[in-house]
Amino acid sequence: MNSRAILWVGLLCLVGGWPLVSNAQPLYFGSWGVSWPAGLALDEAGVLYVTSSSSGGGGHDGTLRTYTRDGALLRTVATGMNFPWGIAVASDGTMYVAEYLEGRVVILSPQGIVTGIIGPLSGPRYVILSRDGCLFVTDWSGILKFTTSGVFVSQWTIGGPSANLYGVVEDAQGNVYAADWENNCVWKCNATGVVVKQWGTFGSAPGQFWHPGGLAIDPEGRLYVSDGSNCRIQRFTLDGQFLDAFGSQGSGPGQLSATAGVVSGPWGETFVADRDNQRVCKFVDVATPTESTSWGRIKALYR
Repeated sequence: MNSRAILWVGLLCLVGGWPLVSNAQPLYFGSWGVSWPAGLALDEAGVLYVTSSSSGGGGHDGTLRTYTRDGALLRTVATGMNFPWGIAVASDGTMYVAEYLEGRVVILSPQGIVTGIIGPLSGPRYVILSRDGCLFVTDWSGILKFTTSGVFVSQWTIGGPSANLYGVVEDAQGNVYAADWENNCVWKCNATGVVVKQWGTFGSAPGQFWHPGGLAIDPEGRLYVSDGSNCRIQRFTLDGQFLDAFGSQGSGPGQLSATAGVVSGPWGETFVADRDNQRVCKFVDVATPTESTSWGRIKALYR
């Protein structure tokens, strides 16, 4: 974490502690280096899981590591994976990694031992645990559903032959959202896989996308879309209404380049895989201040 971020924490304490928010744009809080990060996940204890690759492409140089929410390395869980991408973590510590170039999802024990393989698949990108205890996996064929032991359940074909689904997330009502990297849109399906909403077109205006990737839903019920080639994160209501965006192209504090995975936890923190800058960035929600307060000046410094 950089010195400005540490100073920011100290100043926050002087003006009344750490106010979490429902309506403020997240502020950049810091970053740490990770070689070509891709997928992110948080477990119930607040441990951050990050998949990455040394070369940023093919080759068995992919790793899965865990970090504290302040970026301290905890352990290297697995190595030698071929372009790992999405990661999901069960409450018992079992991990599921979408190994893109091997065409499979790897099941790992809490100790990092391979206990199962789901596949072959056609380029799996992201994987999540569903509310009914199964797995959703996105690949070239759509959204696939499996039991956690790898038994096929169903397939949802979404977006036609041109679709290339990346991020996937499920809300509290069982609706499932998928980011379509190729068609520059987000699809919303009900619990049976029927499309009930679609939004987004190619572009850089609010609500438009250029290669959307990772998705997340925060405890406030906001949908985060990693807008990869626009180098930003956009936030929406669950019905697709644009709320705000943060990040811009570059390598400075708060800037992003080719974003991939995104995850938001119950601590008012959002983590972004800032892929081309080879780092993970942390943003924090804070209460919206009035302009007359010293906190207002602090906020201005850290945009």
